[in-house]
Amino acid sequence: MILSYYRKKGGSEILHFGADFQDATLVKDKNVFSLFRHEGLEQLEGTIQIQGKDLLQDEVSYVSFVYPDLPKGVETKDYALNAALDKYVAEIGIKFDEAFRFRLLMHNVFCALESNPDYVLVDLSKAKPEQQSYICDFLAKMFQKAQLLIHAPFIFGDKASDFLPISDIVKTPSAPAKPSIDMEHIAFDAFVNDIAGIAAPKPGNLVEQYMAGGTLEDEAPKLFEGKPKPATEPSSGEPKAEEPKRRNPFSKIDEKKKSFLVNILFTVLFLVLSISVCPISMIFGKGDYDLMYFICVIVCVLFSIMITIPVASVYKEGDELFPWANAAFDITYAASSLISIAAGIVMVFVVKSRDVSTNMLPFFLSYFLSPIIVGSYVAFSYLKRKKENN
Repeated sequence: MILSYYRKKGGSEILHFGADFQDATLVKDKNVFSLFRHEGLEQLEGTIQIQGKDLLQDEVSYVSFVYPDLPKGVETKDYALNAALDKYVAEIGIKFDEAFRFRLLMHNVFCALESNPDYVLVDLSKAKPEQQSYICDFLAKMFQKAQLLIHAPFIFGDKASDFLPISDIVKTPSAPAKPSIDMEHIAFDAFVNDIAGIAAPKPGNLVEQYMAGGTLEDEAPKLFEGKPKPATEPSSGEPKAEEPKRRNPFSKIDEKKKSFLVNILFTVLFLVLSISVCPISMIFGKGDYDLMYFICVIVCVLFSIMITIPVASVYKEGDELFPWANAAFDITYAASSLISIAAGIVMVFVVKSRDVSTNMLPFFLSYFLSPIIVGSYVAFSYLKRKKENN
């Protein structure tokens, strides 16, 4: 509950406002929103109560976020939230720079709520109208029961109320007949488990091990209600014998580390493919500018350029603004560059020793220029991210 009667010290005009603060709530007036941020309270007298505590007298804990100026380096390993973010970003089609900020905000809100403050403030007044729309939509789906106060002028529009539950403003889609499941994450985990030698899941039970019924929208708000999820009862009357649990060596690997491992895997794959094309051309080619030669040149150049994708992804998925501040990127970029350059040098000597008549210069250039292409693309990504931050 939010309830207030107050006035400026020495003044005569009494101001008041109130709201039923059971769900995440939108706040229309920016001045009222600033009071929850404890701004100007020393000039007031009376009472401004929120959840039974008086802002003018009691010690009230809160966390405030102003979009897009957000604290960096905050991350949650909660599977449900990360899966929902991945799914939502893909469905809405949020572009990369905005998706980075969007995910950062949700991670900050999640971690702030876990610290159990009296309330959490989210100021979206600096956000674009379309950003306010999809941010509030996601907050309504994932944090409807949380103690959130949100200032989103565009969403409020010309509505007369000073406070509105977020569920009254944002139209959430009705629950689907079947659970909404992030199959990409589930399939990836099953793939990793299979490589690790863990017993393969039984057919038809792959989804059940992640969700025991219900939808993502039903389950997510319970994270902040402190209620344990009901245990799944066995189908038969007899208790099932406990099976010995096998230790999963990948159980502690979060989504970010899994993504990093995938990027490393593809970096190595593209390096191997690009390096192997030159020897293949020398061994199987006829020594002339035939079809085999041109195919090999195109494939070599293509794979050398494709190295850019996984290496740059290591930088993009990090929170660091400067590429050289990201140790994972530094190591990946340095290692791939050295291998590519070393392969080019080795091939120069091999070609000289075999006295190959066909011009091998395109292969050498693809090896030597690959690090420059990767570095240029990362530099472009850095400038784009820097511009977005400003």
